[in-house]
Amino acid sequence: MDSLNSESSTILQNQLIQILESHPEGISEFDLIKILISEGFLEKSRLDEEYSLFQSHFVLFHYLYLIRENLRSSGTADLEIHFSMIRIKKFERGSDYLLTSSDKLAQYYLNPSNLNTSPKEVSEMISNFWKKFSEYRPREEALSILGLEDPIDDSEILVTYRKLIRENHPDSGGDGSKINIYNEAKKSLLG
Repeated sequence: MDSLNSESSTILQNQLIQILESHPEGISEFDLIKILISEGFLEKSRLDEEYSLFQSHFVLFHYLYLIRENLRSSGTADLEIHFSMIRIKKFERGSDYLLTSSDKLAQYYLNPSNLNTSPKEVSEMISNFWKKFSEYRPREEALSILGLEDPIDDSEILVTYRKLIRENHPDSGGDGSKINIYNEAKKSLLG
């Protein structure tokens, strides 16, 4: 899954659709990546370094946005795309998908030249993301990252946060890339 123009792009898109159809309730980016690793579409080692992780994420989201465009143009379904929830949704007639499809994230991920963003630019983008995340993260979104919803008290948030950190710690066989996300969600909720 290193290239946007590889021969396997159609195979990957078809596989993504099959995975999404087998998870009608939705699936997180992390869980989708784990499946792609287990099926040989992605190497686990690509997730160990920030720049490689960015490239893998970009290619995945590029294909997800392509799939969303195809589903919408065929009028058969829609695709909700967010790192915490990716799912195929029922196509709703009368919705203005042209406005939605022109959103900035779609434009970014559908532009193949963005895959060539330099490692320095990627590092700056990630730093800016975390800065904005910690400043403007709404409570509902932070709770969603932790798999929680209101009403909930601080002690329950802390218990869930600690559980997720233990489960995702690399020493426990987890994906360490999620730890920063959980840390920032906890920080926005509890300070």
